Amino acid sequence: MPRENAFSYLFLIFMIQFTRGLDCIDWINYPGGQFFGSQLQVIESAHPYCANVDIAQQYSFFYDSPTPLMLSFDDQSYIESESDYLLISWTDSSGALVSRSFSGGDLGQLEIDAVSFTLSFQSDSTVEYFGYKISIVPQNRCAEFIVNDGETFNDLSVQTIESPHPYCNLLNVTQRYAFTHSSVETIFISFDNGTKIEEGDGLQFIYDDIATGADGVTISLTGENFIDFVMNATDFELKFTSDDAITQEGYRFIADPRPCAQFAHQAGSSFETAGSAVIESPHNYCDDLLVTQHYEFNYPSVTALNFQFDEISHIENGWDLLTITFSNFDGNLVTKSFTGVGFQSFTAATNSFDLTFTSDSSSNYYGYKFTVTQQIDDTLNRREAYTSFQAYLKWKKSLLEKKEKF
Repeated sequence: MPRENAFSYLFLIFMIQFTRGLDCIDWINYPGGQFFGSQLQVIESAHPYCANVDIAQQYSFFYDSPTPLMLSFDDQSYIESESDYLLISWTDSSGALVSRSFSGGDLGQLEIDAVSFTLSFQSDSTVEYFGYKISIVPQNRCAEFIVNDGETFNDLSVQTIESPHPYCNLLNVTQRYAFTHSSVETIFISFDNGTKIEEGDGLQFIYDDIATGADGVTISLTGENFIDFVMNATDFELKFTSDDAITQEGYRFIADPRPCAQFAHQAGSSFETAGSAVIESPHNYCDDLLVTQHYEFNYPSVTALNFQFDEISHIENGWDLLTITFSNFDGNLVTKSFTGVGFQSFTAATNSFDLTFTSDSSSNYYGYKFTVTQQIDDTLNRREAYTSFQAYLKWKKSLLEKKEKF
């Protein structure tokens, strides 16, 4: 090779290595970055990357309505398989540390539930390839929620309605929900236990009450532990607002438009005083019910419960079914089943019972109605009081005896 050509070749190699060395030095020493706003950001290695690299970089994003972050690898991205690797680690919304490792080509996309992550890269001393080039787009997890203006439902199915979890700052969302089935007269609203809205943020239900004729009835909610309620309406407007401070889990509730909705979600009752209680289904009851309820009678001296059925009780024979299950005071489990008509009254030596009612999708009748009367033995209370008084006298006597000894 002529001297001039050899010199030119060596100079070219030197310049390539020098340029590559600067890229690697900048890349290796780069600690990461902080980005503000929701614009697309690109992070990348040197191209090609360098041998014997072991780096960790921290990236954070600050913007309205943060998380998730969408990371998309450029098609050129390639990392030596099984020898070199890229690791992305982050802490998710539950506080758990999550990591994903990448090697080879066709690296695809990664969505992370966080506003910051750590990027680690290691390479050995063998082959180096293009490396990585990642486009990062902050996703507005409330985007679909913001443009959702509600929905219309044509059947009697139960609907779940919810905000993003957690919701975003600076929301002002209005949605309308309508149930157009001809039999809808009420909508039962039941909240998920995890529902929580920051004080200062608010959820409103607005509806026209078809029972009273009142327009624009408004139920406003904030905080947590929301109580279920019924709206005498076939449609309602839902408004949700949030400020620029703390956000919480948000809301999730079911909207049940069935005539028997409140009954279907009733858990039972507890009675603390002596007396009777009337327990009944809707009249007529509804299709496709599966109801389980628990009842307790906690007056101290209850010895038994008497069940007296109303003569009008009528359950579709053989297809719909009422069962009452209880444990006697002696520990024996008893189940009473009722279908058809002519239900026999009975007495149970217990102070609590479970009720289950099921119906199919065919004929409906009056349903059931029965009165539970507590059988009381007040001598138990008197005996308990007497025993306690005797114990007090015995304790008092022991104190006096101890004083006499000293």
